[in-house]
Amino acid sequence: MWRAVTDAVGASARDALWDYPDLMPSAADIDDPAALVARLEARARGEEPAPDEMDDALARLLAGEVPEAEGPDEQGRGADDDEGSAPDDHRPV
Repeated sequence: MWRAVTDAVGASARDALWDYPDLMPSAADIDDPAALVARLEARARGEEPAPDEMDDALARLLAGEVPEAEGPDEQGRGADDDEGSAPDDHRPV
């Protein structure tokens, strides 16, 4: 796998896989090094991967779109707050 990655994108791109935990090769990458090489070659060409569910959820959150069931109600309680519980000391007022 490492030889294929090095041959495809060079030693610096191979070593950059260790820069962040989310870039590290997964078990699936080890099982299918060709897919890893294809992903790295696409990144080297400047292509962005297709967004997944996490990307979509993060984009909605950053845009301020909060699903109504998860947002605070009129009293500032979230969907899973108990009505009878005391306020959380760490929650901003």
